[in-house]
Amino acid sequence: MALKVALIWGAGQTALKMVLSFLSIKITAVYLGPVGLAMVGQFGNFFTLLQAVVGSALNTGVTNLSAQTDDRAQLRRVWGTAMSGSLLLGGAMALLVALASYPIAQWLLKDGAYWPAVVGGAVSVPVVMVGLVLNGAINGRKQISLLGRIGMGGALAGTLVFVPLCYLFGVWGGLFAYSLSTCCVCLVTVIAVYWSRDWHWADFGLCWDSAVARQLLAFFPMLLVHAVAEPIAPLLMRDAMLANLGATSTGFWQAALRLSDMYTLVVTTAVTMFLMPHLASIKDDRQFGRELWRMMLQVAGITALGAGVIYLCRDLVISIVFTREFRPVRDLLAYLFLGNIFKLASWPLRMALVIKLRAKWYILVEIGVALAQIGLTHWWLADLGANAANAAYAVSFGLALVILLYSNKDYLYGLQRQKS
Repeated sequence: MALKVALIWGAGQTALKMVLSFLSIKITAVYLGPVGLAMVGQFGNFFTLLQAVVGSALNTGVTNLSAQTDDRAQLRRVWGTAMSGSLLLGGAMALLVALASYPIAQWLLKDGAYWPAVVGGAVSVPVVMVGLVLNGAINGRKQISLLGRIGMGGALAGTLVFVPLCYLFGVWGGLFAYSLSTCCVCLVTVIAVYWSRDWHWADFGLCWDSAVARQLLAFFPMLLVHAVAEPIAPLLMRDAMLANLGATSTGFWQAALRLSDMYTLVVTTAVTMFLMPHLASIKDDRQFGRELWRMMLQVAGITALGAGVIYLCRDLVISIVFTREFRPVRDLLAYLFLGNIFKLASWPLRMALVIKLRAKWYILVEIGVALAQIGLTHWWLADLGANAANAAYAVSFGLALVILLYSNKDYLYGLQRQKS
């Protein structure tokens, strides 16, 4: 039943986000062009990395610990400790980025004049981390409908900020809009928690419990590597393409990524609300293995279906979503969609390593995927152009899927033995 509810809310969020994503892509394509789209994408990747460096670990840790107990006093210790950590670490990171805003703007956007936008991005870091803690608590308590409403409200609020600023102020508007839109998502979460009868602000009162902090810290090595490796790979790949192919070709690649994100939301939104707390609450290894197989096959199948439909209709989709200037995007989708299938099929297996705290395997896969993507992109860039990044993406996650199947063999083999 929980999965069905998650799928319903996930479908609703996906439909809304696809419409809003279409609107934002169309606006950025028309008013920013390929060069502006590439700049906003680079800016977004950098701050996604910073927001996730600590926030993703706190979110995952809070989700797991919240799913494992019903003791309200213990839950308040978990949430209060996580909230304290998010404000302390997020504030420190924001201060460091703000102080280094000019050189960061020179490196990231190739123009130090954009330093005020970098300061704006820095301010968003602790705000986003607070939102991640709140969402982790809601997700861990399996309040899927509330999580769904927050997701839809956050997407709507973010778009209502992003689109007008891009339209009115061009590239400057797009850069500031990214920071403001992420803060709007947190604001929607705060409002939802405030009005919900199941939650009280006392649940998130600042406190510090050393035992809880150690439990949360156990997730940090894995999620810290993930938070750095996942966004830094496209960031460095994009930087290589900007240097070797120019901003226009890089903008086409960024547009292909945006198109890819539109349909992968169908899978990621629903699974995020259901899979982590569901797997974290399973104590029996055989049942755990069954769920891994089931979710891996379902996710791979849905992703492949979406990829096939969009690829066959790519000319129509590109003409609707973008402008005629973006027609070269049609040639950048095959490897990208294949990589999506491998990546999302491996998602439940990667999640299993996090839940079971198998840090060595998880870190090996994360670093290996990032290095492979970056290295193969540089290697193939002269021959494949912008397609080098997508081919590297597909090969890297194909190899990762094989490694993850092996690293989870204890649970998967146990299921096979039970079936025989």
